[in-house]
Amino acid sequence: MQFLYGKPIWLVPTLILWRMVRILIPAWVGMNLMIAEICSAYVMKDHRRLESVDEISYEETLDYVENPGMGFYSPVYVHFQENGNVVPEISDPLIHLRMDLAEFSGAYHHSLDMEISEEALKCFEETLEMLEKDQRCAILRFSYDPWFSGENTYEPSMEMILRHQEQLGEVISRHGEAVVSVECGIFGKWGEMHGSKACTQENFNRVIDKWLEVLPESIPISVRTPNQYAEWCGIGLNELAAQVTTPGQKEYRVGIYDDGYMASESDLGTYVNRDQELTWLSNQAKHTLFGGEAGVTRDNMDEIGLTASYLEKEAFLTHLTYLNGAWNQQTMDALKQETYEGSDPRYRGRSGYEYVRNHFGYRFVVRDVRMTKKVPQGWNLILEADVENVGFANLVKPKEVSLLIVGDGVKYHYPFMEWVENSDPTKWDSRTITSFCVSAFLPQNAPLGEYKVYLAIATPSVLDEEKKPIYAVRLANAGKVWNDGLKANFLGSFQVTDRPKKLEWTPENGYVLK
Repeated sequence: MQFLYGKPIWLVPTLILWRMVRILIPAWVGMNLMIAEICSAYVMKDHRRLESVDEISYEETLDYVENPGMGFYSPVYVHFQENGNVVPEISDPLIHLRMDLAEFSGAYHHSLDMEISEEALKCFEETLEMLEKDQRCAILRFSYDPWFSGENTYEPSMEMILRHQEQLGEVISRHGEAVVSVECGIFGKWGEMHGSKACTQENFNRVIDKWLEVLPESIPISVRTPNQYAEWCGIGLNELAAQVTTPGQKEYRVGIYDDGYMASESDLGTYVNRDQELTWLSNQAKHTLFGGEAGVTRDNMDEIGLTASYLEKEAFLTHLTYLNGAWNQQTMDALKQETYEGSDPRYRGRSGYEYVRNHFGYRFVVRDVRMTKKVPQGWNLILEADVENVGFANLVKPKEVSLLIVGDGVKYHYPFMEWVENSDPTKWDSRTITSFCVSAFLPQNAPLGEYKVYLAIATPSVLDEEKKPIYAVRLANAGKVWNDGLKANFLGSFQVTDRPKKLEWTPENGYVLK
C-alpha cells in the first residue's frame, strides 16, 4: 500500500476535503450571521421611530461665536531680512500677515536679486507653527513694498519672483491649516496690484498660475479685481456673470480681495459693472474667501456703504468673510453707532457692528435633531439633523464631520462617510437649511447606560480618538452646546440597552424588539 504524509494515499483527498469543510462552514455561518445582523439593523432603521431631541435650544444666540478663518482681522507686518528676523507677536484669532520681501530684490539694494534666505524662511515657518499651536489663522500677502509703506515698490525679475513663490509655497504647504487664503499680492504698493510698472496682466497671470502650482488645493487665492480675474481666464468682463466654476478647474480656486470696500460706488476701482460682478461673486465666493479693507463711505453714494442696512443686502451676495478691524476707524465707529433696523427682528435695537460681526463667514445653527433614544448593544444609533447656515458665507476650508458618542468611561468616534448625503460642511450654503442622516453601529460590548452625542466639525487627519480635533467649529445655538474638552457640539443623549432576544414583526409598529 502506498502512503503520503503517513496516510494511505486513497484517504488523502478525503482528508483534504474534510479540512476544507471544517474551515469554510464556520466562516460561511459567521459571515451570514454578520450579514443578518447588519441587515436587521438596516431594517430597524426603516421602522424604529426617531424622537425629537429637546435637550438643546434650536434658537440662534446673539453672542459672537468665534470660529476659525473669519471675522475682523488684525494686520501684522513683517519686514524679512537676510538675517536677524524675529517671529512677530500674535494675539488675535485672525490676522492679515503682510510680509515684504524687498530685501531680496536687487532693485532695492542696487545689486543682484537673491533667493529668500534660509534664516528668513525659518522665521516664516516658525510664525506659521505658532499660529497652528494656538489654533489661530492667517490671510497671507507678500509684496516688495518695504514695510508696506505705500511709497515705492522694488520688484525683482519675474524669474526671481517665481522662485520666491516656490520657496514660500514649500513652507505654506507644511502648515496649510493655519492659512485660510493667499492674496495674490506681490506687485504694487501694499501688494494691492497697482501703482507699479510691474503691474501688467502678463505678470499677474504668471504669478496667479505659480501660486496655484505651489499651494495646496485647500488654500484659495485671490486677486485684486474681477477684471484681473477675467483677463487671466481669457474671457470678457461682460461674460463673467454667466461663469460658474466647478471643482477641478483651476479657476475654481481664485477669488478677489477688496481693499477699497464700500469706499466708492466702484469700491475704488474694484468693480466696472458692480451688479454683473456681484452676480459672479455670488457663486465664486462660495468656495473662495472674500473680504478686504474698508474705506471712508462718501456722501454721494446713495445707499451703498459700510452699514448693516446695506450689508444685509450685498454681503450675502459677495459672501463676506473678513474685514480689517483696524481700518478705517471712522467707518468702524460709524458702524458701531448705527442702530440695526433690518429684517431680522432679533437684532433690532442692537448696533450695526454686532449684526455684521455675527454674520461674517459661516455661522451654523442646528434647527432640529431626531434620533433613536434606545439602542441595543451592537445595534445602530440613527440621527437626523437640520443645520442652517445663517452667516454671509460658506465654510471654505475643508473640514471633517463626525459624531462623538460618549458614555461612562468610553468614547466612540464615527466620521461621516462619503456616501452620507450632505456630509461636506463646505456645501452647507449660506441662508440654507441642510439635513443629514447618519447611522453609527455601537460595539457588541458597549456598556449599558446613558450616552451623549456630539457633532465635531474639525480639521481632517487629526480627528480621531487619540488626538483632540483642531480648528474645530462651534455651533451658534443659544445655551450651552459647546464642549471645550471634546472640541465638539452637544446634540442630545440616548440609552444603550441589552441586546434583544428576538425581533418580531407587527403590522402596527413594524419590527419590535422582544
